[in-house]
Amino acid sequence: MKKHILKLMFILSVAPIFYTLNATSSGGFDITASPGEGACNSCHIGNLNPDNLGSISITVNGTSNVNSFTPNGLYDIEITSTHSGINKFGFSFNTRYRGITFENAGTFESAGQSGITIKEYVTHNATGIWSNTGTKKWRFKWRAPQNPKKDIITLYAIGVMGDTDSTTRGEKVYNDSINLVLSTTSVKEESISKMIELKQNGNNLIIETKLDLNKIKIASIDGKSVPTINSEKSANGYSLTIPENYHGIFLLYIEKNNENYVKKIFLP
Repeated sequence: MKKHILKLMFILSVAPIFYTLNATSSGGFDITASPGEGACNSCHIGNLNPDNLGSISITVNGTSNVNSFTPNGLYDIEITSTHSGINKFGFSFNTRYRGITFENAGTFESAGQSGITIKEYVTHNATGIWSNTGTKKWRFKWRAPQNPKKDIITLYAIGVMGDTDSTTRGEKVYNDSINLVLSTTSVKEESISKMIELKQNGNNLIIETKLDLNKIKIASIDGKSVPTINSEKSANGYSLTIPENYHGIFLLYIEKNNENYVKKIFLP
């Protein structure tokens, strides 16, 4: 908590220095209107989403209809900022677990486009703010966490759209977000699932497979590992017993080389 407070104090202390889009051409802050973390309009004077003249939107793999993610999956992210009559555009983008502030979910990678700075978040740089068409796009990649702490990750984007002067007045701030739910399958589930059969009797799990698995893990929805007892390997697969005091929905992770299989299980 102290670390988070200090981080917020630092942002607020330097904000007056960087409060115009010209001054922030080297990049914005890790502030995207995610819950409890503030928004750019605290420095860029005005209301968040002040009208219908401008917008910022997030697409994942070319669509805004993606609603799930898989552990360690790599996704193409495109941010589109639009406002007629505007020639300067800035943005910040981050990802957050549901209910956890100031902690990124996953990592970011370049997609080869200039004008972008990648840190614990993604933002514009000096070459990435100008457009004479009223629309600006930024493209990069997001890799989902291998072992997510929560089953819901939200993608947040915020955009600042500036006029031709060097003051905060006249700048507008818009935001967008997308919720992604942990998929019960992984990117390569089809190939590995053909060689695995899962059987369950209460808190006893039997994984029938001829594969020599690298890792088997059971975790709660928020990512906490669940202990197993009487874990055994046989010629027909693996058997696991979970303590009887665990009840509800859990996630079974199976790893073989670079392939991952994730399945929700219910413990009565």
